[in-house]
Amino acid sequence: MSTHIGIGFSQNPNPSVAVREAATRAKIQTQQPTIDLAIILNTIHYHPSQTLEAVQEILGEARIIGCTTAGIILSEAIEMRGVAVVTIKSDELQFGISHIPEILSQDLLQAGNLLARKAMNDLGMIPRQGFLFFMDGLLKNSDPLIKGFQEVFGTLFCMAGTGSCDDFHFKKTYQYCQDRFL
Repeated sequence: MSTHIGIGFSQNPNPSVAVREAATRAKIQTQQPTIDLAIILNTIHYHPSQTLEAVQEILGEARIIGCTTAGIILSEAIEMRGVAVVTIKSDELQFGISHIPEILSQDLLQAGNLLARKAMNDLGMIPRQGFLFFMDGLLKNSDPLIKGFQEVFGTLFCMAGTGSCDDFHFKKTYQYCQDRFL
C-alpha cells in the first residue's frame, strides 16, 4: 500500500500555461499514470475557468478541490503570484468531495451540515479520517458553518480549512469542486 504526492508550481503570466506547468510537474512527481485528488491554489491573476480547464486536461478524471488565495507558501519562498497544484494518488486513501453553491445566501449552520453530509455520501461507507474544506473568504462569520460540520462529524474529528481570498480586494473569491468554480 502506498500514497504518492506531487507538488507543482508556476508563475507563468499566461494562465493556461501556468496551470498546465504546475499540474504536469505535480503529476510527474507522483510517478503514477492517474491521480485521485488534485488540490489547486492560485492567486487572483489566474481566472478559475482557465484554471479548471487546464487541470482537467492534464489530470483527467482526478477529483478536484481548491481555492483562490493571496499567496502561496512553498518550501523555498512565499509567492504572491502563481498557481500551485498538489496531486495525490493512493491505494490506501479515498476522497469524498462536495460543494454548496451560493452559500452566502443560505443559513450557514444548515449549509455546513449539508456540505459535510454530501461529502460523506460521496465517500460512501469507507471510514472517515479527516475533513478538508475551502470556504468563501467573504463570509462575515464562519462559526455557524463550522458548527454545521461539527454536528455531522463531531467535535473531536480532525478538520482543517481555509477561506478563499482575492488579494484583499474583498469582492470575489473562488472555490473549486470538480468541474465547477463557486
